[in-house]
Amino acid sequence: MEIATFQDLLDAFQNRIAFFHDMGSRLSDHGLEQIYAAPFTEAGTDRIFRKRLGGQTLEAAEAEEFMSALLYHLGVMYHAKGWTQQFHLGALRNNNSRMMRTLGPDTGFDSIGDWSQAAALARFMDRLDNEDKLTKTIVYNLNPRDNELMATMIGNFNDGSIPGKSSTAPPGGSSIRKTGWKNRSTPCPIWVCSAASSVCSPIAGRLCPTPATNISGESSARSWAAK
Repeated sequence: MEIATFQDLLDAFQNRIAFFHDMGSRLSDHGLEQIYAAPFTEAGTDRIFRKRLGGQTLEAAEAEEFMSALLYHLGVMYHAKGWTQQFHLGALRNNNSRMMRTLGPDTGFDSIGDWSQAAALARFMDRLDNEDKLTKTIVYNLNPRDNELMATMIGNFNDGSIPGKSSTAPPGGSSIRKTGWKNRSTPCPIWVCSAASSVCSPIAGRLCPTPATNISGESSARSWAAK
């Protein structure tokens, strides 16, 4: 299909989501530095999209507005299909430019980033929740500094409608995951509770291993999400 407007782009995403849904898919997976949740308008986003299609370079604020709009609309689509949306947040990718040229992107030269996460994540989830369009959500935090931040944030959006509607889990990558567990002092299992609604939800995956447990928090989270 020809894509000339932002609505055309959304229609294309909708078509692909419908295709994968028919094939049995129920999960989306986004690898981002951080969530994007800047204010946007449909007219403004369309103007930005046409500008980029025309080969012009976007200002940083324009790029953030476009990504915010796209992420919001994808969240609405996932909710309509009953999918779980997954976000891997905080990776600083392709740090070694020589190996990037030699091997290509995402070939083992990524590391932990230090972006601010809380405010944009709150705005993103709150907008969807306020419109009753927040689907199941798993946040994989890549920076141990933000473990408690993520755990408390997802607790704000567990309303009891679905057990563990919003969850956080250890990231993929055994070295990061094992280190995170080794340094974690919080006993498991971990539950996030909402004082307002008296609802408690478990964090997806196990955040500290036991001898009888496969220490793949991410695979545990994916199994939960598929239910």
